[in-house]
Amino acid sequence: MTKKKFNNKKVSREPAGYNLDALNQALSSQVSLLQVRLERVTEQNELLNAENIRLNRELTEVNEQNLTESHLEEKLKTDHESESKLELRLKTLEQENSLILSQLHQVQQKFEHYYELANSKPQPDNSRAQSFSVKVPTVKPRHSAMGRKFRKFKKTPFLFFSDAAKNMFSVTSK
Repeated sequence: MTKKKFNNKKVSREPAGYNLDALNQALSSQVSLLQVRLERVTEQNELLNAENIRLNRELTEVNEQNLTESHLEEKLKTDHESESKLELRLKTLEQENSLILSQLHQVQQKFEHYYELANSKPQPDNSRAQSFSVKVPTVKPRHSAMGRKFRKFKKTPFLFFSDAAKNMFSVTSK
């Protein structure tokens, strides 16, 4: 301890009634307690930072999932719209198919009717195979080179079919 003389009096720097060694020990123990607390707070801060990072990752994943879900919802909506368009197109095609099928049946009945009419007529007594003809329309060519190809069609405008071709259209019932 240092003492100063001031007007022939001794002045002490230490407060009255305090022991510096005891005060130093008390401060040192408080510093060590504060260090322990600081270490605990630092550990808790690190844990909280790690938790914060984990939660941010989860939030990012949830946001991405929400974006994916909204994208999927939009895709589902467009798929439903296209499905309804396709169903409408399917109904239209089914109606066209049924109409074409009924027309095919009508044509088949006409063929059967005409075949029965042709068979009910008296047959001539010639030994040649019976035949019928179909008129093929003639094509007027635009160019002279094509004209040579089509000249033979002008000479023979009819195609002849044998009885075997006629039997193709007949319906035999047993």
